[in-house]
Amino acid sequence: MANQDTDLRCYLTNAGIAAENNSIQLGRKLPVKEMVFGSGLLADGSDPRLQTTMIQEEYAVPCGMLFDPESPTLLVFKSDLPADVGGFHIHEVAIRLEDGTLYGYARGKGDYKPTIEQGATDSVRYAVEMYTTNASNVECKVDLSKVYVDWEDLEVAMKKAEDDLSAHAGAPNPHPQYAMSANTQFLPYDPTRIYSVGEVCYTKAANGKVTYWEWYSNVESLAGKDPLNTANRRIGWANVTKPFYW
Repeated sequence: MANQDTDLRCYLTNAGIAAENNSIQLGRKLPVKEMVFGSGLLADGSDPRLQTTMIQEEYAVPCGMLFDPESPTLLVFKSDLPADVGGFHIHEVAIRLEDGTLYGYARGKGDYKPTIEQGATDSVRYAVEMYTTNASNVECKVDLSKVYVDWEDLEVAMKKAEDDLSAHAGAPNPHPQYAMSANTQFLPYDPTRIYSVGEVCYTKAANGKVTYWEWYSNVESLAGKDPLNTANRRIGWANVTKPFYW
């Protein structure tokens, strides 16, 4: 899981800006490929935004990418350094595009990544934060065999799914593309439904005969007016107090 020791601020490089502009002009997404770790030391006076290559690349691994809905310009990249990879100090971390462009570059904290022989027992997750006004144009194709969700992200996803489901279930009309049963015609007679003039339902007699009924009067409440009860039927055209004709 990412933590304060492995969370880094990454700078969008000038090469990355050029790649963004080019992708926008071509109407294409900008594909991120991997997170790159290196042991090279960038001089204190050097601008990380000018980097086009790693100083001393050690290991590259596919990464995942997260958007922050509360900060639309923020991208968060996450990847894992396997337990069996190590033997170097992490002085630089970068995000690389599919075409090899160094999209973002960060100075590492110099922490040492041991190998299994040196005592490593688990992978180490790194989270890299980077800001860009073109975040919506960036995509990251996740290799599910190499990129795994951490518990923090899983909890966030589960909470969002629960909230979305609750909102959906509580909505008065969650599927406006479908007719609601309260407005649908030619359904079985519903004694709890208040029918309006012109609506149609059907009943089935004990012998299995199906009869369709059209509601014809709003003079009285039409709730619970069973069409099979002849007292509720409008006979001919004289009695306007009865809700049916047949």
